[in-house]
Order: sequence, then structure tokens, then C-alpha cells
Amino acid sequence: MSPMGEKYIKKLYQHLRQLPEEEREDAVMEIKSHIVESVRNGRKEEEVLAKLGSPSKLARAYLGDFYVRESSMHPLFLIKALLLYVTSGFLSLIFIPVLGMLSVTFGIVSIIIPILGLLRTFGASWIQMNLTPTYEVPVLLSFPFALLVALFLFGLFWICWKALRGYLTLLSSAHRKIILSSHVR
Repeated sequence: MSPMGEKYIKKLYQHLRQLPEEEREDAVMEIKSHIVESVRNGRKEEEVLAKLGSPSKLARAYLGDFYVRESSMHPLFLIKALLLYVTSGFLSLIFIPVLGMLSVTFGIVSIIIPILGLLRTFGASWIQMNLTPTYEVPVLLSFPFALLVALFLFGLFWICWKALRGYLTLLSSAHRKIILSSHVR
């Protein structure tokens, strides 16, 4: 194995420090034999290392697999996971579709409104912009008014999108915490 391959294996070993020593050695030996076997079969070592990805990402995959294997049957894990999925499952039925639809709707409308304002400015009389039942936006102000409305709607889109991403991140971090806290050493 070349110095580049040895350096890769050394970094992988360092990133696997959270694993028990036996698991760590097994993972490193598995990757080392994969590299050697691939080179023996005619592939370039650089190509094999590129396919494996960075040592840190590969180590995270091994760590994740280990945590799931070790934690999935632990009673505390099962209780915490059940509580997470029951409570978040009901909320997810509401939050995810509502925030998703609102963000998509606000995003699309924030694109369409300036186009309609521009069309109205240049003579599309079928487009109406009424602020109240008795007051209509003057034709020359249609585009600037549409831009203001579009900016407001884009702000709502951004808020809904961030809320949706935040909720999904919260769920995934809660799931990760359950797995990590139930890890049996």
C-alpha cells in the first residue's frame, strides 16, 4: 500500500476512536483489505480512495452502524424512540404538510405577482389590484406595488421554509440523541 493509502488508513483509525478497540481494528482491516484487493484487481489506489470518500465520512458510517446495532434492542432506546415517534408523528402530520404547502405557495406567488404587476402596467386590463373594495391601485403604480407585495410574500416563504427546516432538524437531532444516549458500551 502506498504512503497515501497508509495516511488514509491512519486518519480513518483516528476518526473511529469512539468505537471499542476490537470494532475499530475490524473496520480498519476491512477497508485496508478492500483497498489492497481493488488494487490487485487493476484499479488505481487513488481511484479506490476517492470512491471510499473522506476518512471522516467513512468513519461516521461505521459509527452510525455500530450505534444502531448496539442500541436498537436496548429497552431505554425502545421507550425513548416510541415516545419520540408518537409525539412527533402527530405533530408531523400537521407541521410538515402545512409548512410545506405554505412555503411552496408563498414562493410561487412571490414570483407570479411581479409578473402580473408588470403586465397590468403595460395594459393588461383584466388584472385588478384592489386594496379595498373602493380603492384600486393606479395602473402606473402596479409594478412597484406588486414588488412590495412580492417581497412581503417572499418573507413569509422564507419564514415557513426556515420553520420547516428547523422542525425537521429538531426531529433528526432528537432521534440522534435517543440513539446516542441509549448506546450500550
